[in-house]
Amino acid sequence: MKGDCRQGIRNRILELKTSTAKTTTIKVPTELRDRITGVIGVVDRATMAEVDLWLRDFLSLP
Repeated sequence: MKGDCRQGIRNRILELKTSTAKTTTIKVPTELRDRITGVIGVVDRATMAEVDLWLRDFLSLP
């Protein structure tokens, strides 16, 4: 189940890369929320690549 949730987060980030939206919300499970919120905060398109790299490491996704 945790793997499915992480893949969902990853898929959402991939969608954002082609989005024209300035801000977005990514839903994450409660057990990850506190850890992620402290690092990401508000993300704009200019920092999306940095967040993507951080989440790859954090979520241990290829």
